[in-house]
Amino acid sequence: LDATGIWFSGGDQSKLTKAYAGTKVLEAIRKRYADGAAVGGTSAGAAVMSDVMITGGTDEATTAEGFGMLP
Repeated sequence: LDATGIWFSGGDQSKLTKAYAGTKVLEAIRKRYADGAAVGGTSAGAAVMSDVMITGGTDEATTAEGFGMLP
């Protein structure tokens, strides 16, 4: 993977983690990010970047494990 930029669109961050968690694709994205590639997203695509992401909630946030690129 030689991408210099990777973008995740909005939607549902839980679907993104379900699709990519534990895959070689996510491993490659993390490597590109560590090597200096820009990685970002809108809405769910941004929320999924963190170690712990907010998945919902009203009075209290519900959380799940994100992609772990940002603390």
